[in-house]
Amino acid sequence: MFGVPIVLNILLLFPFILAPIANLIVAWSSMASGLVPLTYTDPGWTTPPIISGLLATGSFKASILQAVLIVIDILIYIPFVITIEKNAFKSRRKSVGDENMKRLISANPSEILNMTAQELKQSIQASEGRVVLSENVVIRETFVGDITNAEIARAFWCRYDFC
Repeated sequence: MFGVPIVLNILLLFPFILAPIANLIVAWSSMASGLVPLTYTDPGWTTPPIISGLLATGSFKASILQAVLIVIDILIYIPFVITIEKNAFKSRRKSVGDENMKRLISANPSEILNMTAQELKQSIQASEGRVVLSENVVIRETFVGDITNAEIARAFWCRYDFC
């Protein structure tokens, strides 16, 4: 409830109430019609979905039902989360002071290449932690006999504890 803050977020109140109601209606109607067998035990609230359906009914049909319910919940939440993301991005652009700025996550390569250092920094900040950097490791012979390249890098270039 606090990852994407549902508490005190009026935009997520509707799906927060609608998703359990939709789950109840779909699950009840599928069990009442005999598509999914009735539960005969409580597997415990800490049992993950899909597995709990199998344990509660003894049938894979309940696991399929749970997967369908998860998809329904995602479909209910998606429009609201997208709206929240758009609003957060607009407010972030206003706080940075550039209405035309584009997030790095939604920029194409040519736009990134045309950015100045300041624009790139603002674009990364506007992405709010959704930027992943990666390093491509290439296997290469060692530069000096028995000493590995990682040891050379550690000795000369990397002075931090996390290297």
